[in-house]
Formats: sequence, C-alpha cells, structure tokens
Amino acid sequence: MRPAYEWDHIDPRWDESRDYQLTCGLENYHNFIERERMLNTQKSNRFLPWRVADGEIGQIPVNPGDLCQFLDRFTDEWVLEEFMGEWWFKQTKDLCGNSRGGKVQYEQKLGMYDPKYADLRLENSKRNGAANRDNKRGIFDPDNWQKVLDGAAKENARRMRPIVVVDPQGKKHYHDSLNGGARAHNLSAGNLCGVLNGSRAHTKQYTAYYL
Repeated sequence: MRPAYEWDHIDPRWDESRDYQLTCGLENYHNFIERERMLNTQKSNRFLPWRVADGEIGQIPVNPGDLCQFLDRFTDEWVLEEFMGEWWFKQTKDLCGNSRGGKVQYEQKLGMYDPKYADLRLENSKRNGAANRDNKRGIFDPDNWQKVLDGAAKENARRMRPIVVVDPQGKKHYHDSLNGGARAHNLSAGNLCGVLNGSRAHTKQYTAYYL
C-alpha cells in the first residue's frame, strides 16, 4: 500500500542565516516538504511564477493557503492569491506533465488515442463506469452526491450566463447561454467555454465574452 504522505520538492526555502538561496541536492530541508499523497498528486509538477516584495502582502508559497503574488498567465499582472487554491489550480491546469503528455498523444493520435484502439477505449470506459457504479466509487459514492449536485448546479448556472459571440467579421451576436451561442454558430461548447475563461484565444476565429 502506498504511504499516506510523500515528499514534494519545492523552491528552496529562504533561511535568514544564509546569504544565498541555492541548495545542492534534492533531499534536504531547504527544498522539500511532506504533503498528503493525494494533494501531492494533484499538485503534480505544476509551477506558477511568484514574487515576494518588501512592504507588500505575501509570503513564499509552501503550504496550501499561503497568500502570495502570482503571475496571472492571462493578464500578465501580479495578483495576490492562495497557493494551491482554486484560482492557482485553474491557472496551472494545463502545466502538469500528465496534461501536456495527454494533449500530445491526443493531437498526434498516439498510444491509447490511436484510431485502432477506439473500440477498446469505449469498451474500457463502459467497464470502468459500471465498476464505479457497482462499487459506489467516485460520483457514485453517496458521500460525494451532494458535491456532484453542487458542481452540476454551479456549471449549469455558469453556462446559462448571457454571452456575446463575435464572429470573424467582427459582428456581435447576443445569446442567453454558452450552449445557445455554440449551437447558433456551429461551435464546440467546450472550445467556446475555453474562449470565455481565457484559456483559448478563439475558436474557428470566433471570440466571446460574458455580459
């Protein structure tokens, strides 16, 4: 059985008794911290540039919840946010190795995304879903039902917000929801959502924003 805690290698801790910050070797006090295994897995190898400035609020981001100034990837501005908080995870969602590796495989049709494995992927998905249902895991765990309902309600509320879609000619189109806008212009709702949250510049040369 895997241990409940793991070592997470971090930016070297600053020690006031030293006039330098570099450390030699990975396994030493200055650049590791013990984390819960699941939290360490979530963090993966994500990194978001940060700074600590004299006279300003913020501290070196080591523990979840530490307030620090991070670089907003979408605005290129320094913002005060919680380390490993909801905002931080959204900013770094596509920066972990698993995400990048998966995207490369998907785009280049490699590994499990090879077209010859399409039927096998579908079969595995059905089998895993049935196993989760029978063993009450994941979304089928009664302890998670309220979280699933809350998440669905939050997502539905977000998708029902009015949006403006700007077509390639620069004309604005007003829609009551994300899905409505996607259907009206034959766009992928997922890609349009990416445009709205700033992770995509456009989809088929269409841009969009919330009202």
